[in-house]
Amino acid sequence: PLTLGANLIEPTLHSIHMSYDGNPVIVTPVNNFSITESFDFEGKGVINFVIKDKAGNQLQKQISLNIDTTAPTITTASFGVEGKTSNADTTTLTKEVTEAATGSGIAAYYVGTTSGFKVENNILKEDNTTIDLSSLPEGNNYLYLRVVDNAGNASSDMELGSYTKDTTAPKVAYSSPRANATVNKTISLTGTVSDANTMEDQSPSLYIKDKDGNWETIGTSETDVVMQGLV
Repeated sequence: PLTLGANLIEPTLHSIHMSYDGNPVIVTPVNNFSITESFDFEGKGVINFVIKDKAGNQLQKQISLNIDTTAPTITTASFGVEGKTSNADTTTLTKEVTEAATGSGIAAYYVGTTSGFKVENNILKEDNTTIDLSSLPEGNNYLYLRVVDNAGNASSDMELGSYTKDTTAPKVAYSSPRANATVNKTISLTGTVSDANTMEDQSPSLYIKDKDGNWETIGTSETDVVMQGLV
């Protein structure tokens, strides 16, 4: 629907006639009017107002506009950390959007974490490319994209996929040798590593720093622990 409004300063108003590209619209003659009409076609056109008073004086006014009732379509869209585990605060949105021939242009892009999300919960920055992940909780998060054109038509929310947010470092605990123990050159180090997102085929590694300050891997087994700082 299209709503038009105006204030007419005329004590002897007789009638208002309005047409859109020759299609007549009936208007009730009132001094201060607000008209809401629905049109069955789209595209550019001209609204023509003809206003007459009882003395026969006439005013004609034309307004050019574009009727657009077709929402934009999201062709493809993705984001940088889709399907990954990441501790990043931001990621990049890649998108392709198409419009009908009578499209009014894209007004805004929005990204949320649920289908049907509220606009105020948008996490896409003003550049329409950078997604702000800093407020999202740890664990699995789904992202959705919505596009709105200049006529207010909104696309359906498109699911972009999900990613796992992990900003917590692994926890390491060793059981032997005990702290400050006296040992010989052969050290048997045992312990555990725990992390919410450790891959099944990953094993912690033991590193030792040589005299030149370079780190060297000296073991890889399920009981080895990353010991940065061991000299």
